[in-house]
Amino acid sequence: MKKIRIVFLLIFALLLSLFAQEYVENHVIVKYKETPREGAIQKLHLELGLREVKRNEKLKIVTFRIPQGKSVEEVIRALKTYPEIEYAEPDYLYRSQKNARVVKTTNNPAPESTAGDTTKVAEPFYRVETTSYVKDELLVKFKPTVAIQDVSALTKQLGIQMVKSIPKIGVQRYRVAAPEKLQEIIQKLISNPNVEYAEPNFIVHALEIPNDPAFSNLWGLNNTGQTGGKSDADIDAPEAWDKNKGSKEIIVAIIDTGIDYTHPDLKDNIWVNSGEIPGNGIDDDNNGFVDDVHGWDFRNNDNDPMDDNRHGTHCAGTIGAVGNNQEGVVGVNWQVQLMALKFLDASG
Repeated sequence: MKKIRIVFLLIFALLLSLFAQEYVENHVIVKYKETPREGAIQKLHLELGLREVKRNEKLKIVTFRIPQGKSVEEVIRALKTYPEIEYAEPDYLYRSQKNARVVKTTNNPAPESTAGDTTKVAEPFYRVETTSYVKDELLVKFKPTVAIQDVSALTKQLGIQMVKSIPKIGVQRYRVAAPEKLQEIIQKLISNPNVEYAEPNFIVHALEIPNDPAFSNLWGLNNTGQTGGKSDADIDAPEAWDKNKGSKEIIVAIIDTGIDYTHPDLKDNIWVNSGEIPGNGIDDDNNGFVDDVHGWDFRNNDNDPMDDNRHGTHCAGTIGAVGNNQEGVVGVNWQVQLMALKFLDASG
């Protein structure tokens, strides 16, 4: 038998490892508990040297800049020791970038605000490290108190022209006259006390959703709360499928009750031993197993690992039911080779 690499996959752990996330080097995201102790939050900020950058009232989370010389991990560990904190995490940027990096931000102090203005000036923006944005456009949200003439003066000064206004979220889309200065312009906007935030016009792609009719029932792959559970408590399978849907070069051995290798949603992903001639009664690949075409039945010591319990077939479907074939369910891997190694009988 030709040497075959058999990969025993922990499917969920593998998928989670695909999502290395990119984050701002000196920012942390914090959510406080509903009823913190009086004065405790201010004391916490002073002790850790945190400076507020942005606040999301809807989600009740705050973005902080951490002091120079401290790491994100160090500050998060410290935050988690405070009873007032519900959770703390890095300021993640692009959830499913394949080659993630830490995005560095400048540690220069923010410019002084104008006299009499007590508004905290936002920190300089992170560097644009991804190519997934429109090269000559940006999105800006001004603070609700800003005067129209101040907006006009600022946009004229920066050489940007409004393309579209989105009143529902209070955001405007601008075109940049000099695309090579996009990052510089964004930094200037973010450093302006009248700007709530500014960012590139990122390109968002639709997630890969298979046409298998029972996919909507598979909350472990994509949880929308369809069974009454918590939305997004899943492995983010559609996000992973945008990057990789599996490979026929991978062989997964299902060590269980066997596999129904004739199942319409599995048969195209069943491993076939190319070193064997089916049914000739000869051990063609000289591996000690005669006619082991799809695997082996170690329970009955024969070459037919057909499932007589259904458990192995169920596991095989979770790992590698054919995807986007308008049939039944979909596996974590749309393409894979499933080898049946039966060691349990019909009673399991």
